[in-house]
Formats: sequence, structure tokens, C-alpha cells
Amino acid sequence: MIALHPTRFSGFALLPVTAPHAAAEELERAVTVLGFRGAMLSGTCNGRFFDEHEFRPIFAKAAELNVPIYLHPATISSSVASYYYKSNQWSPVAAEMFATAGFGWHADLGVGVLRLILSGLFDELPELQIIVGHWGELVPFYLNRLGDQQSKTLQLRYKISDYFKRNVYLTPSGFFSNEQLGYIVKTLGADRIIYSADYPFLLDRGTRKFLERAPLSEEEKAKIGYLNAECLLRLSN
Repeated sequence: MIALHPTRFSGFALLPVTAPHAAAEELERAVTVLGFRGAMLSGTCNGRFFDEHEFRPIFAKAAELNVPIYLHPATISSSVASYYYKSNQWSPVAAEMFATAGFGWHADLGVGVLRLILSGLFDELPELQIIVGHWGELVPFYLNRLGDQQSKTLQLRYKISDYFKRNVYLTPSGFFSNEQLGYIVKTLGADRIIYSADYPFLLDRGTRKFLERAPLSEEEKAKIGYLNAECLLRLSN
């Protein structure tokens, strides 16, 4: 698809994250040889979050190459799913949805994003940028609470909310809610939002109209619609 329409499509690399040094090498090849714009990591790796030091080479290479890492939800562990999302009060199908796209995926990745911040990753690699979908996987709505409570126990250079404003881009991923959009713009600013749908999983025919009709300035709409993506992904190069 990229070869057929190089001015319309770009890609993120899929990396062999079980071998982090090889993953870093593959990221470099994908960016410098194939022209990819970053990489996407999904959920956890064999039940381990990506804040563990073993995975640092991947993030260090992304920072070196000046490309972002997109963090996307993935299936959570069966033990977590069983504890939180299964019940004899609802069907297995309902439990599966509760543990995945309904809620579980997003809560799990939100924890993963926070772990990256709490680990000091962005103090080590202050230029590193990550992208998080679904309006930040619940985390932005708890930034005040995290700042009031969690920040007291940490040896970080900045507040947790500061890392979101400096190192994290958010996408709606098809969650088209004016209330959520307004909160994110007010809390983090239009500069940190990259517009996105969730094709092919959410086929919302109003994707374009949502942004056009959003209660934002034309400058904010332009940033969200294309300018932020052009800048972060260097699409004009």
C-alpha cells in the first residue's frame, strides 16, 4: 500500500521485542532503509511491561533516530482477565469484551504508559516521543490524582503531567466524544493530539465531520488534523 501510494501512506515497524538489541537494529533498518516513521509496540512482552531495563535499547534507538513509538493495547494475561473481568453474572462473551476492547485493554496499557514514566525513561531519554491511542488509555483523566499522590513517592525531575505534555502524543482512535476532546485540549493542549480513526474496527462514517464540527478554533483543528502528524512523523521530508 505504501509503495502504491507513497504520498498518502507511511508505516510503523513491527519489531522482534523478545530480542531488544535486535529490535533496535531492525528499527534502524526500518527507518533508514525502508522509510518507516517509527514502530508500534503492543501491550506487554511475555507478561512483562516495557519499562524494564531490558527493553531500553528499543527506546534509545527511537530517540536516536528521532521517531516515535506507538503503544497499542494487546490481550492481557489470563490471570488478570480471570480476576478482574470474569464472573458468573455475565456470559463468557461479555467477559471477553470486558477484558479486551470494552475496558481491559485500555486499563492495562494505561498502566504500561505510567510505568514508562515512573521508571525514569523520559529523564534518561528526554527527546523520546510516544503515541498512545484511545485518548491516552484513561491516564489523562487521572493526572491530577497522580500528581497529588504518586508524585510524592518518586524521584523524577518533573510532574507526571509534565511528561504527558512533553513526551506523549494522544490519538482518539475512533473515540469521537466532544467531552473527551475538550478535556484533552484543555489539559494537554491541541499540540499533543494526532487525529485518527480506528479502521477497520470502528467504521464511523462521521470521522471527518467530527473534527470539522468540533468546538475548536481553526488553528487547533489544523494542528490536530494534520500539522502535528506532519511535524512528529516528518511527513514533509
